[in-house]
Amino acid sequence: MKTITKRIYLLIFALVTMVIGVKAASVPYAELINANDPKYEQYTLYFKYGELPESTSNDWIYDLSVKNESGFAYWHGFSNFISKVVFDASFSSAQVESTDWWFSGCTNLTSIEGMEYFDASKVHYARYMFYNCTNLTRVDMSFFKPREPREFQEMFSGCNSLKSVDLSGVDFTQILTCYKMFSGCWKLETVELGGSGYTNSSYLWDCRSMFEDCKLLTTIYCPYALQLKSTGNTTSAYMFKNCLNLQGAVKYQLGNDDISYANPETGYFTIKEVPLDIKLAGQDVTNINCGDLTALPGVTGTASYDNVTKTLYLEDASIAELTSTGGYALHTTLDTLRINVTGDCSISSSRGTGISANSRNVVIGGTGTLNIDASVAGIVMNSTAANSLDIDDEVTVNVEADTYGMVGREVVKRLLDKTDTTYTTTLKVGGENSKLSVKGTTRCFNTLGGFSPADGYKVTSPSRTAFDPASNTFCRVTATSSGSGKIGTGLPVLTLVSVAGTAVVIEKPYILGDVNGDGSITMADANMVVNYFLATDPSSIANFNVAAADVNGDKAITMADANQIVNIFLGQ
Repeated sequence: MKTITKRIYLLIFALVTMVIGVKAASVPYAELINANDPKYEQYTLYFKYGELPESTSNDWIYDLSVKNESGFAYWHGFSNFISKVVFDASFSSAQVESTDWWFSGCTNLTSIEGMEYFDASKVHYARYMFYNCTNLTRVDMSFFKPREPREFQEMFSGCNSLKSVDLSGVDFTQILTCYKMFSGCWKLETVELGGSGYTNSSYLWDCRSMFEDCKLLTTIYCPYALQLKSTGNTTSAYMFKNCLNLQGAVKYQLGNDDISYANPETGYFTIKEVPLDIKLAGQDVTNINCGDLTALPGVTGTASYDNVTKTLYLEDASIAELTSTGGYALHTTLDTLRINVTGDCSISSSRGTGISANSRNVVIGGTGTLNIDASVAGIVMNSTAANSLDIDDEVTVNVEADTYGMVGREVVKRLLDKTDTTYTTTLKVGGENSKLSVKGTTRCFNTLGGFSPADGYKVTSPSRTAFDPASNTFCRVTATSSGSGKIGTGLPVLTLVSVAGTAVVIEKPYILGDVNGDGSITMADANMVVNYFLATDPSSIANFNVAAADVNGDKAITMADANQIVNIFLGQ
């Protein structure tokens, strides 16, 4: 009996422990809080994600994960009292499928904050979202980026104080209906739409009265080549009815108000020029000129930029920085820029820098040759985070500058706990037939981190050249004899001599231990290390890769390295 009772107690204890240990699930929720208004006439509506709190006397909590059967927003009865909407940073983890009626009837709403924290990727429906928000003047929904938008009818209908709306994150080629989306927005002046490109939008089956009576509307911006079309089943009557001031490729004409005018080539849309975080010869690369960059002063040959893959294509092209005060021939703030080179190409600056990258990564590839020439620095990697320059494929890159061939970034940031964080630039020459040549009058490389055997590089010219971390540059290894100076009477003394003013050629990564560069580690490599160590003049040994020979990483070539190469060869 005691045994059974004990088991029951243990079972109850285990169940209680499990219940206590279960953490409440996180859900998206809205919190309506009174703004200390004694008349209860002003509320702030917060959108958050986390464990659902309890309601108090002055606020109400609404669980957005629970389906709302009424169709209206949960807080619909308080709509007239909501003056501000705030999306909390935690809401970035929430994913909702519908924003139907969310702010409908919020006639006192004037402020929306934190929209960048709203992950709208799963939103399909935004029907009546801002319906009759009569005091709202501007809405920035550029962060509102649903992957599959479907029904947006009357989204802003009746917003008669609204002047501008940015919907550049919404792909209008996927929407099913935008019936009366802006109808009655009498003061509306500009609208920005988003899209994936030139598309026959057969899905857009109801866009009736989309901009009806927007009499002050002057401009509908769109991304390059957005064109909405119908296939015969689209209801598009009065799409632009009474948009008397609308001007795109053509000016609005009474009666010409159906979907056939929803384009920037023969209709009422206007392509908005947007910089794409890359400059050539001091000029912005944009969504309009990216197809043919030779329209920019200083760019010749064949040059284009693909903003989807973040790739700059150069074919027998030249980019020259032309300003008299100096600057950058190419400047980028992209996270990663790829440069694809075909034929003979050049990037030059007679008074400044060839390539300046505030981005984290630059990858130069292709099958051609890229010559970079500058008066100050050939390539500058200037990101405040760890970054890399990759030379890939079969490209040959020749860098020459009057001061520094290449400049990396090394930032030591002192934090509150007094520790240091170091950001470095890593160079990788990893293509099967890629080659990098760097020459600087003052120094070939300046402050380039990340040069270690693990990263891999092979210096093929000048011979016996390796990176010296102490001086942050490449140096040639020379040797003199100690003792009396006679052959065999003393050990060689190795010294490092800067190769400033001489081009350093770096090719395919070497294999640590592959001293002779034949692609495999054998006893021949161990013998070369022994001969190098014992030789009075180590520089006389041809094809000796100093970096590959320093197997144990102690910055010296000794018998210990030879022993490790033997062990590698024997599989130990």
